[in-house]
Amino acid sequence: ALSESKYRRLFQHSMGLICTHTMEGIITSINPAASLSLGREEQELIGQPLSAILPPDRRVQLHAYLAKIKEDQSDSGVMELVASDGSQRFWAYHNVLDTEAEPPYVLGHAQDITTQHLQEQQLQELAIRDPLTRCFNRRYLTELAHRQLDAWGCLVFDLDHFKEINDTQGHAEGDAVLIKFAAFLESKLLDNEAVIRLGGDEFLVFVPGATAERMHQLEACYRDHADEAPIRFSGGCAVSRPHEAVGDTINRADLKLYDRRKQERS
Repeated sequence: ALSESKYRRLFQHSMGLICTHTMEGIITSINPAASLSLGREEQELIGQPLSAILPPDRRVQLHAYLAKIKEDQSDSGVMELVASDGSQRFWAYHNVLDTEAEPPYVLGHAQDITTQHLQEQQLQELAIRDPLTRCFNRRYLTELAHRQLDAWGCLVFDLDHFKEINDTQGHAEGDAVLIKFAAFLESKLLDNEAVIRLGGDEFLVFVPGATAERMHQLEACYRDHADEAPIRFSGGCAVSRPHEAVGDTINRADLKLYDRRKQERS
């Protein structure tokens, strides 16, 4: 009884997040710190399945987690949960199966690492984002190059006489043009397509799973809505060939851009 009393005080006053659940994933107890992290009352959670506090797209992983607990009698990792206000919570957990209890149950101990996790995400995001236009940067392109990409396409863009804006109107006006041009490019894209600032006044639109039809459609869209852009521009496009390096695909799009610019100026 004394040890049970000590355990109860530890459970209630621990800064760590403690909970227990059945082998089927039903929550049987949860301490105040864990309740506070989720913004839910203890009684609201007890008797609920773990799936009730998981994001819908994470629920499929619950079966794998329970199977691992059953097989290895423990599991560690980071679990994404949903608080009462719909916000994300990230718990670094180490859960152990108590096989001496009847019936056996899982004792979970975790730390709320939400702030740390979101800061790391922001740092990763900053590393692949252009600070001025907020579109992706060359580092993102390097990441793409390391992936085993299926067919993809790109449109490359150069701004016409951009240097003159910087020279005559100043860099603040030049920056404003770049921001507006990035927004113009993004406004015509589907969800999985992305704008990348290659540097200076050079931009690239990345189109995963590109078809010739989609590339022609995008080219025509930018051409037909050119008056919405803050500056005149030139463009060229290419679709990747099997086993072609990312840089080679972009070079082919560049060549088309230069050819088009030469034709327009001749």
